[in-house]
Amino acid sequence: MLSDAAVFVFDYVDPLSYLIHRIMLEEAGGTSDTPGRPMGLAALEFRPPPEPCLSPDDPDFARRWAVMEEQLGRVGAEMPVVIPWTRKAHELRALAESKGVGPEVHRALFRAFFEEGQDIGRVDVLVGLAVSAGLDRSETKAVLDVDKFAGPVQEERRTALGMGFTRPPALVAGNERTESWEGRDAVLRCLASSGQT
Repeated sequence: MLSDAAVFVFDYVDPLSYLIHRIMLEEAGGTSDTPGRPMGLAALEFRPPPEPCLSPDDPDFARRWAVMEEQLGRVGAEMPVVIPWTRKAHELRALAESKGVGPEVHRALFRAFFEEGQDIGRVDVLVGLAVSAGLDRSETKAVLDVDKFAGPVQEERRTALGMGFTRPPALVAGNERTESWEGRDAVLRCLASSGQT
């Protein structure tokens, strides 16, 4: 669900989205993605199906990875060998939100890809993350298998596109707006404008 206070447009395999996510965590003392008022999340898949998955050799992806490492240092994982589609990961986050554990699963998805090198395009990996957050294994697999939350994920994409964004990341709050990577100060201005800092 999107919030009037602030919206974070992101994808779980986008290095710049991860960079902004980490800044938000730091501002929250590492305990929550949204320390102030609730922040809306808008999934904007870097490469939605049926487009081919991204390659680690893609120049834009490699540039984004380099910016992330320059800002954060090494995150504990090597450049991924596989960059999966993320539709199912976003569906898992939507399921988790419906069960009251959205923030935990949101953090776990970013951590799994960038810090643990897991393939978050695989349903078995996603089910494992869900179980770690307290969700039921059988229900999670069934929900992901039947695309139960595909509609809300696609609606978030339409919302992001309607706001004028074609690629992640972006952060919008009040009159403040930053996209791609405009620097830490731009992110902090948006967070301050939304009451997040």
